[in-house]
Amino acid sequence: GMEEELRQSEARLAQLYNEAPVGYHELDREGRIIQVNQTELDMLGYTAEEILGRHVWDFMVESETSSKAFAAKMAGAMPPGKGFERTYRRKDGTTVPILIEDRYVKDESWRVIGLRSTMQNITERKKMEQELRESEEKLNAIVNSASANIHMLDKDCNILWTNQSTRNAFGEDIIGRKCYEVFHRKKE
Repeated sequence: GMEEELRQSEARLAQLYNEAPVGYHELDREGRIIQVNQTELDMLGYTAEEILGRHVWDFMVESETSSKAFAAKMAGAMPPGKGFERTYRRKDGTTVPILIEDRYVKDESWRVIGLRSTMQNITERKKMEQELRESEEKLNAIVNSASANIHMLDKDCNILWTNQSTRNAFGEDIIGRKCYEVFHRKKE
């Protein structure tokens, strides 16, 4: 009957909550974790008992920054965060970069009673960003140490970028100028 259907839909909701692809927790007005899903527990290596009732910033490297930001959000001096980063400390002592989204939790009379957050582990993304930076630096070093003149132009022959060799030969201030004025020393 109705009760059985309700029980099943509650079980489905609980399963969705716990198996969500993102970590998820709810904080009370004091910043204590009052609800947490399995994804977040797995991410951080704790059991629910070890996390529930503790301040969320106890698990962060930036604990002071985080507790101040939480107080500001509760006071209405700062909006809930959209996609900000914090470094969490796992139970085993290792750290993990987390992307967080906050929303207010409100009671029936629309009073703010806490925060609800989603958490994404962005370790892979950070690693890729770092690798991209390193390969860009390597490429820049190679291009700048080349003895050939290397430059980049847009379709209108404006100079967008040059390597050091080009700057040495034609001067430092050639970015933005017409290629034919600089390289052929003549006006159109």
